[in-house]
Amino acid sequence: IGFVGLALATAIAAWLNAGLLGLLLHRKGFFDPDARLRARLPRIAIASLLMGAALWAGQRPLAGWFDDGLWSGVAGLALLVGGGLVAYGLLAPTLGAVAPAELRALLSRRP
Repeated sequence: IGFVGLALATAIAAWLNAGLLGLLLHRKGFFDPDARLRARLPRIAIASLLMGAALWAGQRPLAGWFDDGLWSGVAGLALLVGGGLVAYGLLAPTLGAVAPAELRALLSRRP
């Protein structure tokens, strides 16, 4: 499956690593998902799947950009990343994965 296989293997390894670390932390008593996380996790997953579908749909019209050279490929990738950000940014609050007030509070924090 070519270079897609490398990306797929990396993603699977990352999810497996996160799952195993979460399980280990839970067994040792360092991670106990609260009701808010359990309620929002399916919504986060749905928002992520819909963002993935939007990116898949968006890459089709941009496919030629990736064949035209380095800078057009970089521009196409930047458009996809920006589109994914916008899609998730709109989907997550709409589906209730994150509360808009919490998002504003996180963005307004100063270091």
